[in-house]
Amino acid sequence: KESSTGTKKPRNSRTESSIGAKNREIEGLNHSVLQFRRLSRLVQKNRQLEQKNRQIEERNRQLEEKDHQLQQKDRQLEQRREIEGQNRQLKGESGAEKVNDGGNAK
Repeated sequence: KESSTGTKKPRNSRTESSIGAKNREIEGLNHSVLQFRRLSRLVQKNRQLEQKNRQIEERNRQLEEKDHQLQQKDRQLEQRREIEGQNRQLKGESGAEKVNDGGNAK
């Protein structure tokens, strides 16, 4: 380094090592700041994914409920088909108008 008179300033090893230490400290802090920012982004992304996961779980619950309702309807339809088949058999056997309506006489 040169002074305003154009002559070199004498080196001060204590100042240079102090500056080097400060630079290392600053680099460490910069690294910490970058890590903090990265972690902050990951935390935010994690929150978004958790929210999306809750929405998916709720949708799955709704679909399971709907599936259960449809299975019940399927069983009812199957029972109705069985009764209608029995009615056709009874009609065919007797030739009369007797009809099995599932327990209700006509």
